[in-house]
Amino acid sequence: MGAFSPAIGMSPSHRALLTSSPRFKCRHDQTGFSLLETLVALVILSLALGVLYQGTSGATRNAMVSSQYSVATALAESVLDDFATSVIAGGSAQGVFEEFTWRAVAVPELPPDGQLDAAQGLASELNRIVVLVTWEGIGQAREVRLETLVDVPNEPPA
Repeated sequence: MGAFSPAIGMSPSHRALLTSSPRFKCRHDQTGFSLLETLVALVILSLALGVLYQGTSGATRNAMVSSQYSVATALAESVLDDFATSVIAGGSAQGVFEEFTWRAVAVPELPPDGQLDAAQGLASELNRIVVLVTWEGIGQAREVRLETLVDVPNEPPA
């Protein structure tokens, strides 16, 4: 028995129509993509999209961390300014602002040269003010630390 042929059992006019139709002819010069080429293109596209997704999520994460550092720095500067105007040697303060926890400490420090204040004849008292702002970042604790020296003149004895 032979191979199946759709033209068997047809009239000669139908057979001629079927074999002459461009739809049923095998053309070896056809253009287009094979299944393998399409699959390779899809794999390359999926790898490229994965890399782009990682890059975008990394950029978003970096923007959020940068924003947190900006807020923490502004908070530390504000606390440092407020605390420096009302400094008490050995004093400290702490608080919470949104997700940030801050702590300010004033530590007495000797002047590097130990000189007396010439106008009053009294030693000035230097205080190192340290402000530490901490928060829980993405996957790790983060902090901003600011320090300054404030010159607080001693009061003359009464």
